[in-house]
Amino acid sequence: MRHLLLAKGLWEYVDGFATRADCANEQAQANFRQKSQKVSSPTILAISTSQLYLMTSCEGPHEA
Repeated sequence: MRHLLLAKGLWEYVDGFATRADCANEQAQANFRQKSQKVSSPTILAISTSQLYLMTSCEGPHEA
């Protein structure tokens, strides 16, 4: 999963390097939210259904 997200330029959302600034404008916050979702979706699809509860209770990809 790490290398897939590295290839897509999204790993920084998992390792915590990318953070949403509270003072960011609406467009920047929407962009951050969209990229976070792009990280979460393949990760959730790659785990077994018995482990889904671990991911769905998390606030974002870094926490997951």
